[in-house]
Amino acid sequence: MIILGILKARSPRITEVARAIPRPFFAGHKMIYRFLKRAPLKEALLRLLYKDAPFVICDPTEIPRPQAMRTPYVGTFKGGKTRGFQLLVLSFPYKGRTIPFWFLVFSSRTISREETSRNLVHLKAFFQVKDLLGERPLVMDQEFGCGRLLSQLKEARIHFVVRLKAARHPIFTDKDGRKRRLSLACGERVFLEGLHYKGEVEVNVAGIWEPGHSEPLWIIIDLSPQEVLSLYRKRIKIEKSFRDLKSLLGLERLMNKSREYLKGMVALVLMAYGIGLALGEAVRERVLGGSRSYRLYSGLFVLLRLKVKVSYGDIPKIVEQSLSLFPRLALSPVPTHV
Repeated sequence: MIILGILKARSPRITEVARAIPRPFFAGHKMIYRFLKRAPLKEALLRLLYKDAPFVICDPTEIPRPQAMRTPYVGTFKGGKTRGFQLLVLSFPYKGRTIPFWFLVFSSRTISREETSRNLVHLKAFFQVKDLLGERPLVMDQEFGCGRLLSQLKEARIHFVVRLKAARHPIFTDKDGRKRRLSLACGERVFLEGLHYKGEVEVNVAGIWEPGHSEPLWIIIDLSPQEVLSLYRKRIKIEKSFRDLKSLLGLERLMNKSREYLKGMVALVLMAYGIGLALGEAVRERVLGGSRSYRLYSGLFVLLRLKVKVSYGDIPKIVEQSLSLFPRLALSPVPTHV
């Protein structure tokens, strides 16, 4: 009921969600707060992880809350001027977007209060889902390129694909301890194996400089470097998902006084996004077909914004196709190991 309310309201605000819940079930916003207090929603979100997902994309997004002066989990972003918190999301690729299955909420204030660091916060998220990741690599942007973090990931046997901050001239050494400088001409690509990054972790390196780009793209990985360049380019999908979450479901309006209530609502909004995306893609395939005019829209946009006429005969097929992506959503117990 609450997920349906989120999709109908296109908002994470509890009062707005409560008003959107169908009347026979409506019990006011207090019912939602009671549910958030007792339900293991973050663990239930793990049911959305598709067992055949080829890789996992990890990226943070900023949720600005400039008016939240006294909210304990709200800190400041880089520069110290804008207030807000960070949402670190793990997801798998699906139809040009991603479907989230895990997250962490943190800020400069929570990091300071808990006497930890940004890298340790990231590492905590990875370790919590380590068993579910299996052999799937984590595809991440350049802010995850800390040598100590990558060393700990490799020690934990968590595979990674990370963009390199080449502009900072990172230090690599070969097996004989000699420094290795990365260089590449426009139009070239290179694959290097067995280099040591910042003297802390052994990695492989892939680089490509495509015509029309101002600089090359360098990737560090712990797997074979031959196919990682195309793999990393798919990281952009999570940025498109963040855009949909903010524009279609109002993620940036998310705000709760309690951090625990906040995490519960984040989990519900991410569930609503994943289910809505799957339903919308099924509607696109079965009702809109291969029409080129609809290919630019995400499945969630199709579901929430386009006025698509669906026949009663198509509805069971659309639901069945969507549920096939989430076989663990209703048939298995909630994981208790995280």
